[in-house]
Amino acid sequence: MYAVDEVDAFLRQRDGSINQLRKDFQAQLDVVKAEVPKQIGDKVEKVIKDHLRDVLRGLIDSDPDFRKTVATILKEN
Repeated sequence: MYAVDEVDAFLRQRDGSINQLRKDFQAQLDVVKAEVPKQIGDKVEKVIKDHLRDVLRGLIDSDPDFRKTVATILKEN
């Protein structure tokens, strides 16, 4: 049989291990929470830039004077 002290020591050790696992998991979760919005933001920014590039290419291809028009608008403003 186990002595009460041995059982108590085992339970404290088990609880300590569980608490440490919780802390480690929370720390990893905090890191992921911090990184995910940045990663999503980077992907969204890339998608927007790609879309704008494609739209501008389409406008330039469809209207040879598009660049001049934009330059004129920018000068006026």
